[in-house]
Amino acid sequence: MPEEITSIADPIEETTEEVKVETPIEEEFVPPVLEKDDDTKSEDSEDKEEFDPYDSEKAKTYIQKQTEKAYAPIKEQIFKDKVESKLNAILSENPEYSPYADKIKKWVTHENRMSLIKSGLPVKTVVLEAIAPYLEKIGAEKIKQADSEADQSKSAGITTLPKESNSNPYAGMSNKEIENIAEQVKSGRYNT
Repeated sequence: MPEEITSIADPIEETTEEVKVETPIEEEFVPPVLEKDDDTKSEDSEDKEEFDPYDSEKAKTYIQKQTEKAYAPIKEQIFKDKVESKLNAILSENPEYSPYADKIKKWVTHENRMSLIKSGLPVKTVVLEAIAPYLEKIGAEKIKQADSEADQSKSAGITTLPKESNSNPYAGMSNKEIENIAEQVKSGRYNT
């Protein structure tokens, strides 16, 4: 059984023997080449295999892949700008969401939500999802504001009714005159 060390000050036995290891010295050291797995092949080697300048279909697909790769960051930035503009429009239309703007932006820019937005989920839905716990509070504030506006616009009301005006032009006509006008209207000859 090994001896237990009881204090830090216990002496450590030192060996004075020198250990010599003989290693062969090579004139040129070449690091070993790591073989890549089939799954981790670089895309360049795949592209070189697919490119055939004499086969128009392979050349066409190669060019499409290369252009998609080149334009992918630009398309991504355009998409992010569109989402950002939609988000700003929603926030400007609904100023009551402004206290939650930071939380809404975090939700909208999260990679999971961005992928859902790319696949067709409206930005408004993500905004409502982000502020769902606060919607009741926002609604209560809107009701309180509407009630205060209604209270300010109340009046004592009108106690007297307005005098009737004789605005009916047919009030003094006989039935014969009314029938003549009706015939003219039916035939399209009536002019006021």
